[in-house]
Amino acid sequence: MKQLTLKLILPLSVISFATLTKWWYALPVDAPGTFFTGFPFPFVCKGWHTSMSLQIFAIEFFVDFLTYFLIWFLVFFCINRFWSKINPRKWVTIFLWSIAGLIISGASLIAANPDNLVYMKRPFNIEVKSSGFQFVWGKNTQLDTESIESKDEKHILTIPKGKIHLENGEYRIILRKKLETPEIEPGSGELFLDVIPGGPGWKTIQKLNAPLRALTAFYASMGGSNCGGDYCELTSALGLGKQGSRKQKQLIEMYFPNDKVAKTVLQQDCYLRPSGASTFSDFVYLTITVKGDTVIVDYELYFYNHGEHSYITGPDVYLYQNNAFKMRQRNIW
Repeated sequence: MKQLTLKLILPLSVISFATLTKWWYALPVDAPGTFFTGFPFPFVCKGWHTSMSLQIFAIEFFVDFLTYFLIWFLVFFCINRFWSKINPRKWVTIFLWSIAGLIISGASLIAANPDNLVYMKRPFNIEVKSSGFQFVWGKNTQLDTESIESKDEKHILTIPKGKIHLENGEYRIILRKKLETPEIEPGSGELFLDVIPGGPGWKTIQKLNAPLRALTAFYASMGGSNCGGDYCELTSALGLGKQGSRKQKQLIEMYFPNDKVAKTVLQQDCYLRPSGASTFSDFVYLTITVKGDTVIVDYELYFYNHGEHSYITGPDVYLYQNNAFKMRQRNIW
């Protein structure tokens, strides 16, 4: 079995581990809905702190690979012991190890990304909503996340029968971040940028009731939050799926029925330019303060336009009555 392990079992374990896997759509604690990958345990998912990054869980990874190895080991052990002796040809071994070597090389390059986060064990709990198996070359069987999220948030998508009250307090939606070393423009030595886009306050966002979620969704349609492709961080953190999703637009329409700016962003499908484009915006911070029926939205919104930098700051003031927001003062638009 030692020769079979080296010649067949190990390379087949690597190949099958990389080509046949299981996806999981789950809701992590204090984080947006996320796709995980791995069988029998999810061991990798996208990073939330920056694009093109991964979160890798070492113990789950090793247990998963060991599972594939043991399955192949048992298959070859039974065949070799009870059916017929296996004598693999040299070209088969070379072929399998060539493919396995390419897979190992590619996986190593991906894992070496300095933006990746590697944990000994997954540091957060998840609530699995759906899962399934797929080959890496097959049609993506991952489901539409909106169909799942809408089942969990039907109370948001229906018109409230009674008034939903707002609790007084401060809600820090996007948290300010500072650069430890401000960027200096080459040549002139002038300060280029000393702030960076803030990150979602996951715990606060998860506790928002429907009106405050609608207000946050509205601001997520007026200013960027590390947008890329079809997603923006703040919209995802709200559990609304893609930027401009049906749920996001319905929330805005429901709680801002007579707001001209709301109608404009709805007509634009809440579209925002991706962060890093020639023109884009990103919130540095965003805070909502509730005082009775008065709601104050304080923020700093960073704008980049072909090398020019500017900021728009709050506060904006709204009156909340009869399950709807009415604008009293607004600087953002």
